[in-house]
Amino acid sequence: MTRRTAKRRCQTCNREKGLHLFYSSPKWKCKSCFRKTPAYRNQRNRYLKDKYGITVYEYERLLRWNHGKCWICSGGSGVSLAVDHNHKNGKIRGLLCKRCNGILARMKDNAAALQVAVNYLDSDGSTVSAILERQPVVPDAS
Repeated sequence: MTRRTAKRRCQTCNREKGLHLFYSSPKWKCKSCFRKTPAYRNQRNRYLKDKYGITVYEYERLLRWNHGKCWICSGGSGVSLAVDHNHKNGKIRGLLCKRCNGILARMKDNAAALQVAVNYLDSDGSTVSAILERQPVVPDAS
């Protein structure tokens, strides 16, 4: 039985949910119920304050501003949105889903590289077709 198929009953909401929806500790509360506890809010508040200079309430305001969706793709869920910030000046740019945040990280926040990727996506494949249609140049054996 995998973690996704195994079930446990939350003692707070009394719903049976997959083990992946529970933290390893406390085992008796599902993640959504635990996130509502003062202990979680205090821990989350400390993390946001130390890392980004905002409170949990400010994070929630940002979350509500875009209806709990990623600021790039409008996907993701409000629970899993990452705080994206400018690495040069430290200012928060928005809240992103893991996929969009990962794309920016892989491109090293380089707007020019992202534009090249956009141009690539907009291409119709004619360049590759032209390359493949050309007759190969055979080197002269002399």
